Amino acid sequence: MDGEDRPKVEDDRAKLLFYIGGEFVRNPKLRYSLQTPMEIKANVDKIFYHGIIIICGTLGFKNVSRIYYHVPKKTKRKGRARGYLLDEELVLVESDRDLGPLFDQLSKYNTATFYIEHGEEEHPYWGVDNPVNV
Repeated sequence: MDGEDRPKVEDDRAKLLFYIGGEFVRNPKLRYSLQTPMEIKANVDKIFYHGIIIICGTLGFKNVSRIYYHVPKKTKRKGRARGYLLDEELVLVESDRDLGPLFDQLSKYNTATFYIEHGEEEHPYWGVDNPVNV
């Protein structure tokens, strides 16, 4: 690898894409109902479980029930690349320990994609006095 595959990182802030406000649907593949993600920039050292909850709240969604991030693998079937398969490439985040592969991805591409499931109530972590400066 000669370095041309890696995008240039201009600062220590990562591009975070949030598919938020929709829901997962199967038709027949797993998809998220919203096509356009919300985009923010955040310092990599601010990306932790509680920080992601706070980011979702600042985007207007405090009723987070589950957080996933996407680790693309470009699954091949029948010899041809067929794009991403969310069924196989989503990682559930329940604590900071689940974020290991995300940091590997951020070190390569400086971009991460999150998918948010919503519940009826605000997430229990919302409102804790630990604001994150995104």
